[in-house]
Amino acid sequence: MITSIFTFYKTTLIIFSMNGLKKISTSLLIFVTSTLLFAQQKNILFIAIDDLKPQLNCWGDSNIKSPNIDRLAGRGTVFTNAYCAWSVCGPSRASMLSGLSPDGTGIKNLTTQLRDVRPDAITLPQFFKNRGYETVGIGKVYDFRNVDDGHDAVSWTRPYIPTTKYTYPEEYGPFVKGQNRVEANTVTEEGPEGVDFDGYLDGQSCLLALDYIDEFAQNPDKPFFLAVGFKKPHIPFIAPKKYWDLYDRDEISLAPFQDVVKGAPSYIYYKPEPNPDKYVDIPSDWDYEDVTDKMDTATQKRIIHAYYACTSYIDDLVGMLLDKLEEKGLAKNTIIVLWGDHGYHLGDHNQWGKHTNFENGTHLPLIIAIPNGKNGVCYRPVDSYDIYPTLIDLAGYDVPEYLEGDLLSPVVKGGKLIKSCAVSQFRAGGHMGYSFRTERYRFTAWMDKTSYIPTEIDWDESKIEDMELYDYIADPLEKVNLVKDTAYRKVKDSLLAIAGSWWKEQHYFFTTGRNSKYVPYFNYLLNDPDFEEGITSAWNLLQKGDFSATLSSSSNAHSGANSAMLEISSAGSDFADGQLINGDYNCLSGIRGQEVIVSLMAKSTQSSSIKIRLNVLNFDGSKEELISPELVLTSGYDSLGYRVTIPESAADWELSVLLGKASGTVNIDDVRINSLNNDSSTFIKKNFSDTTLEIYPNPAEKYFYVKKEYLRNKTELNIYSLKGEKLISSVLKNDKIDISSLKKGVYLVEVLSDKSNRHISKLTVK
Repeated sequence: MITSIFTFYKTTLIIFSMNGLKKISTSLLIFVTSTLLFAQQKNILFIAIDDLKPQLNCWGDSNIKSPNIDRLAGRGTVFTNAYCAWSVCGPSRASMLSGLSPDGTGIKNLTTQLRDVRPDAITLPQFFKNRGYETVGIGKVYDFRNVDDGHDAVSWTRPYIPTTKYTYPEEYGPFVKGQNRVEANTVTEEGPEGVDFDGYLDGQSCLLALDYIDEFAQNPDKPFFLAVGFKKPHIPFIAPKKYWDLYDRDEISLAPFQDVVKGAPSYIYYKPEPNPDKYVDIPSDWDYEDVTDKMDTATQKRIIHAYYACTSYIDDLVGMLLDKLEEKGLAKNTIIVLWGDHGYHLGDHNQWGKHTNFENGTHLPLIIAIPNGKNGVCYRPVDSYDIYPTLIDLAGYDVPEYLEGDLLSPVVKGGKLIKSCAVSQFRAGGHMGYSFRTERYRFTAWMDKTSYIPTEIDWDESKIEDMELYDYIADPLEKVNLVKDTAYRKVKDSLLAIAGSWWKEQHYFFTTGRNSKYVPYFNYLLNDPDFEEGITSAWNLLQKGDFSATLSSSSNAHSGANSAMLEISSAGSDFADGQLINGDYNCLSGIRGQEVIVSLMAKSTQSSSIKIRLNVLNFDGSKEELISPELVLTSGYDSLGYRVTIPESAADWELSVLLGKASGTVNIDDVRINSLNNDSSTFIKKNFSDTTLEIYPNPAEKYFYVKKEYLRNKTELNIYSLKGEKLISSVLKNDKIDISSLKKGVYLVEVLSDKSNRHISKLTVK
């Protein structure tokens, strides 16, 4: 954000910005606030398309007629490897709109209500509603089966208009009965002559959206979040005739691989779509429950033809929305997102729906275009729930910690994206399957129970019942499961490490509610780096050679209550002979490719030396050792810190303190891996570098005290995040300050007295 806080003090407006402390006259208040807010408040048009697979011209398929989506791609970023969180409409949409994985939302079916399991969730439109936006939902944004009759009424400033209330042109007569088609219970239908785009549900949704854009254009200073959900090309595949005429059925190709995968478990397939017992135009002799029984060629071509026609129909509606934004002059200040809720099978693996963890079931289209942005292509794998934090960032707001996804905004703005994999999950055969897609590979781990999820347990590799591994360069059609191929052993091990690292990071997120990617100066170690809980099994002592020592907890700490204490009876010949090791974790996802500071506090009763080592496992299975300079210990706590750049290819890491050459009694405390956030460090340096405020205890837990001499008339207390966001502001009435609302972390405390005296301090909440 341009500005994080406005603080009034007498006749001066104090602005805490990322560039430090500035003072301006309060007479400029109205001008400054309106200018800054206007600069931040961009409109958002969000287009959600049901069952749209990335089989489009801008994805390299020249058989598809998609000129309008191609036009949007030409002015935005195309994410060629975007994947759904769960390959079913309801769970996928709940995940994207909540910024959480399906484990985080609790939505894994088409019956659970979002507000029953996550009543406190702040959805994507709700986030913008809370910031003064007009928020409107049209058509299928959520899946209606997972929300209330108001389409999650709390998300919108305007009441949701159910699609059953749409009014169609009278001249179409009875055509609009039976889901806008002539004959009920068919999989496909070529629309009759004379019925145009507005004779179908999606056409009416588009017309409603155009009306809203006309209205929004009347008040351009009021930002809007307009979500338009198109239901096609969802089954049944029905569309106006003119879109069928775009394609020659004889030239349509069938899926080249319609067999089962060699070496894969049998339960990974899904059978019910399209069921010949439900659809009258599916041959009754096709045994849809037999994954090896293929549908006849003519029926396959008819279904694919109909799907293509529906895709081109929706493309036309997308073009109408883009044209209207241009016509009304709103395109120059509107972020546009086009997203499909999951992938779709059209005969590959003999599948005709989406409910799988295969590539075609999970792969979806995603385009993000920003005003005056550059067009480009991102080949990194990305998740659907990355969209929520990305839009917040692109709109100029700070990203909250309660979101799981990564920021895609750097690549949208022309930079690069550092992200290892996208993760999809699906439940099949009594197993929960987690599928990890890198640029080249897909690794799927099927847990032996559907209850083994990261919200409940930490990573346990022994709980994996089955695994799949596919190489999309050697085997783009997923014909063979390579997980037992000895030539892929290192690849499997590295992907297994990625899976474990992701799981551990998710487990930490669900345990703490904090996403480390959005917290400056966040401590990336997970296992009690201050040793406040004593020595736990997460810290292990490795001894070899002549090195011999005992490890225990000590109250002789640098900060807080405890430190780690090693009583060394015999030194080794090498630093690595004695190692205090922290477990493997993947909390580097937010700092890959960045420079960080690795540090600790240590002292010894005897003159001796230690080092820090960061072992990094890369995606390809290779390893790197990042070792600090030597620290000579003294009888008082000294800081050992060194800067290191985390490789972009880092999948997993292990930190250890090398003690092999140390002697005497060594105390270690305050182990840290901190990102170098320039904006935050500048803010802190300019505004909070000289700590003059005395507070105690520090670290604190539920409250702290200030000296009673500060208790003067109109003395103001402010507590800020490290980004400069004001979290607590009050007039000091007593010396005990309640901080029970703050999460664990580091904060900045400011006291302003009536004589303009300013006292500041850092506060650690444990």
